[in-house]
Amino acid sequence: MYKEGLTQTIAMYRSVVLLTFDFFSVKLLLRTLFAPWKRDEVEPETPSLQLIMQAFWNNLIARGIGMCVRAITICMGLAATVSVVVGGALFVGITATYPASVPLLIVVGVIVMTNQTFVLLTTGLLLVIAGASVGIASYRAYLKNRWRDTVPATPLATALTRNAGLSPWLTRKATNAMDVTLPVSAIKKELALTREGMFIINRARLTNQEYTGADLPASVTKELLYLAAAQSAITAKRDRIGIGDIIYATCALDPTLQSIMTQHELTLADIASVVAWQEHFWTLLEPPSALLDPKNLKFTGGIGKDWASGYTSFLNRFSHDLTEEVTNPLYDLQFVAHKQQIAEIERVLARSGKHNVILVGETGVGKKTLVYGLARQVLVGKTLGPLAHKHLIELDLTSLLASSGSTQELESNLVKLMNEATRSGNTILFVDEIARLLSSHDEGLGTTNAVQILVPYLQSSQLQLITTTTPPEYHKDIEHQPNLAATFEKIDVVEPSPEEVLQVLQEIAPSIEAKHHVLVTYQALRHLIKQATRYMGNRKFPEKGIDLLDEVAVETSTQTPGATITSQTIDALISQKTHTPVGTADQAEKTSLLQLEDALHKRVVNQVAAISAISNALRRSRAGVGSQNKPVGSFLFLGPTGVGKTETAKALSEVIFGSDQAMIRIDMSEYQEISAIRRLIGDETQATGGMLTDQIREHPFAVVLLDEIEKAHPKILDIFLQVLDDGRLTDALGQVADFRNAIIIATSNAGSNLIRQTIQSQTTATDMEVLSKQLLDLVQNEGTFRPEFLNRFDAVVAYRPLTVDELMSVVDRQLALINKRMEERHMTVVMQAPAKQKLAQLGFDPAFGARALVRAMTQTVENQLAQAILGGSVKSGGSFEVTQEMIQ
Repeated sequence: MYKEGLTQTIAMYRSVVLLTFDFFSVKLLLRTLFAPWKRDEVEPETPSLQLIMQAFWNNLIARGIGMCVRAITICMGLAATVSVVVGGALFVGITATYPASVPLLIVVGVIVMTNQTFVLLTTGLLLVIAGASVGIASYRAYLKNRWRDTVPATPLATALTRNAGLSPWLTRKATNAMDVTLPVSAIKKELALTREGMFIINRARLTNQEYTGADLPASVTKELLYLAAAQSAITAKRDRIGIGDIIYATCALDPTLQSIMTQHELTLADIASVVAWQEHFWTLLEPPSALLDPKNLKFTGGIGKDWASGYTSFLNRFSHDLTEEVTNPLYDLQFVAHKQQIAEIERVLARSGKHNVILVGETGVGKKTLVYGLARQVLVGKTLGPLAHKHLIELDLTSLLASSGSTQELESNLVKLMNEATRSGNTILFVDEIARLLSSHDEGLGTTNAVQILVPYLQSSQLQLITTTTPPEYHKDIEHQPNLAATFEKIDVVEPSPEEVLQVLQEIAPSIEAKHHVLVTYQALRHLIKQATRYMGNRKFPEKGIDLLDEVAVETSTQTPGATITSQTIDALISQKTHTPVGTADQAEKTSLLQLEDALHKRVVNQVAAISAISNALRRSRAGVGSQNKPVGSFLFLGPTGVGKTETAKALSEVIFGSDQAMIRIDMSEYQEISAIRRLIGDETQATGGMLTDQIREHPFAVVLLDEIEKAHPKILDIFLQVLDDGRLTDALGQVADFRNAIIIATSNAGSNLIRQTIQSQTTATDMEVLSKQLLDLVQNEGTFRPEFLNRFDAVVAYRPLTVDELMSVVDRQLALINKRMEERHMTVVMQAPAKQKLAQLGFDPAFGARALVRAMTQTVENQLAQAILGGSVKSGGSFEVTQEMIQ
């Protein structure tokens, strides 16, 4: 303990000296001793002798002021540093001779105080105070540090290979839990009483009784626990065995506890993740002392870091300093989702020549968070030399655009801002969404003018700039302008992996817990990531995960303050946001799914085989039996026109997604040429999105109807192979569209003649399953569709022509639609049975199906109804009767 205390005293002594030296900016001020004050140099616009001399004297005065202020500060800094060195050396000396030095100082001080002179009396008093202070400080340090862990000289992995005793590698808290006097059976109870143990058990959604209820097996010894715990620590790259590692070991060696974990959907890998969560959180709760380890010191550049930099008064009006927003030590998070990108930004900004960075990524992937991480490193000097202690300034484009009354004024203001940012010498400029300056928005500059203004500054070696944009905006506004694109180093910011997102949410969960008074478990975070990935593909992690966790916490605290966030709450909120069932189906939904055929038949006449195949596929998807990486369902409807193919798509849209308007309809007859693919998935040369990919991003929960798909170019059909197989499609701009929450329906009239001929030639009911197989053979033999395309669908369904009797049902449904439209006029339309029969016969057309009947209804019933209303024979509250004689 004595040797450790002396080592810590020397480390603190060194840290205080370094902090004092940094506070007065001695090194920087020596380097800029003869620089002008705040770069206040004057350059005459016209080279007359008088102006040149005036500028010379002004610059000389500026340099003189700068030199005087810096020289005084340097002297003060050196004096303070020397004082700290001398005082610190005395303190180290006292510590080195501790404890004998403490009473010696007090005794000498008392003796000196017996002298009546003021100087000796004061000196003696100071010696007594110093001795007492050292004694008190030493005792307090002992109380504080007796629980502080020290790292053994031999690495844990080496000790494990040498079969050495592992007790010295336990943290002090772990040592207490593994007290030699405790039997193995009592260890779990001791672990559960620690703060670390309670954190892990609660976050794993275990109860204290579940964890401690059963004793460890008799075969488990402390040596086995040590070994398993050491393996856990080594795997996680920790140099000590902590409470969490021992808890992991108990889980690994206790079969009873493992069965309980299975009930809670936990594996040993999950326990290891929870332990890592606890270890990381504890580094924030109990951070290591910066004074004891110079590597943890945070230097800010001192009081003189801006004295050699230029004024930015105009820039300050339209910006804010990000480095001032990240002064809280909590920004020193150990895990950053984009550490590699931050390092790459540093290299670009610190290199010679042009150093401008453009971060290209989808909204929500963390581009601005990445900039905040860089701002923190710049603030504390944990970055490359040319960037240390500068100001990372964010330009407020909204304020800039709003304050400029005209394009000319905006251009003038932009020039002033860029001049100050370039000239200041200590500014890294950050412009979020630079496309607002490059696009032809109403409130912004025209593209040409903005580029002409920005490019000269971007080509200058004096400017350091970071900006962000999305892939479509980069393609549209920057990539096709070589002079502008050449000034930037493009860095792609991609969506973090699920593992990285989990760590991000684990970091932010404690603050959300404290804010909303809820408990966030590991299973809740894992479930949230899974469901958000599945059902919220139109947004990106980590933003959507953070927002969703915050909203779920609000919902949970509203229902029951202090409650635990559950998967049911997460599913309910996602279902509310997406307007689609999420999670385990409740009884009402189960009943609806089991009766799906009845719901569809309310709009679709007959087609029993088709409706059955569709319903079975959707039930498989909702029950989780089908693949989760494909669309909810994918179907190819084959049959003549007017038999209910499109009506089935509308019915599905209404039943599954709540409205028959939740449908994306693409007329594939418009894509007969391969060049038309640009309209479907976007055009890279024009930087425009595609009709299909853009719509599915805006409405991910929809029925996608590919009408008359046989008319599309074969190469265009190939792009749907990926959609049907993987539930995703990459557009021309490199963005991925998610189809996993959509139902894909393709319709085709191919094989219609075969269907009609087969049904007409058979006297008994046609076997539609056999007919479907015949249709598949036909469309493949004729080359209409390739086998690999047909095999991607969940079902290929044959629709047969409607009979006259079935058209009677269509008449009833069309009549119901007319009456629904007449509700506002308080009128009703009634039709006698003979009239319905005659109308069905009139509308029967094997070539056009029910569409011929709809036309007949319009030409007879609706036309005569309109004449009756306009003629006054039918008034509000009355009825209009259609008789057989009226059907012509």
